[in-house]
Amino acid sequence: MRITRLVLERYGAFADRAVDLGPGLTLVLGPNETGKSTALDALADLLWSIPQQSGRAFRYPRKELRVGARVLLDGVEHEVVRTASGLVGFEGGGGGEPWRGDGDDRARWLTSFGLSHEMLRLGGQDLFEARGDLAALVFRARSGRSVHRLLDELTARADALYKQHRGSRSVVTRQALERYLEVDGEIAGAMADATQVRRAEEDVAALARRAETAAAELREAEAGHLGRRRGCGSRRRRGGWRRPGGGSRSCTGRGRS
Repeated sequence: MRITRLVLERYGAFADRAVDLGPGLTLVLGPNETGKSTALDALADLLWSIPQQSGRAFRYPRKELRVGARVLLDGVEHEVVRTASGLVGFEGGGGGEPWRGDGDDRARWLTSFGLSHEMLRLGGQDLFEARGDLAALVFRARSGRSVHRLLDELTARADALYKQHRGSRSVVTRQALERYLEVDGEIAGAMADATQVRRAEEDVAALARRAETAAAELREAEAGHLGRRRGCGSRRRRGGWRRPGGGSRSCTGRGRS
């Protein structure tokens, strides 16, 4: 994609001002307060939308701001216009912004491609005063961002994910670890409960088998006792048992004279 023409239709202090961008590098020169920074802001707004609190809405209210452009995309030229309500001009109506990719945003674009005069001056001042190492100073002069600030941001993001000491309960990894340990404990408890239930069922089954065995033994004993009682009754009817000395004995074994 390439922008071949930028038009400030109603933007900042300008109306119907156009900048043609050639096929190579286009260098915009001019004294202070002639619109160089305004053109850079207009290009950023064209690509990423007009902010709610736009610093360029002083001659025209935000809802009347308009930035136009001629965009060459895949060999086809498109006339597009950015307003406060969105972007129009591509096939399919408003909202189509083919230059947007994963991780792209206005801040990244500005630091990568929108190097302003102010950023260059700050980077040059740091180089002149020899503040920081040379690589960091060159990085800031190129990108407009401080290496130390970037490192602080990365450190803060890393700390938000993980910290070594256990007192950091707010970090994402620590919370996930604590939840894992909690769920693991719940699973272990559930397995222990299942083991206890299985053992109780085995104990009940063993007791049932013992009860069945005891019942069978009881039935067998009762049957034998009943048989003995019947045999004793028949003997009594025949006169009982006699001892050798002339006495008699009952079926219970107790003697009488």
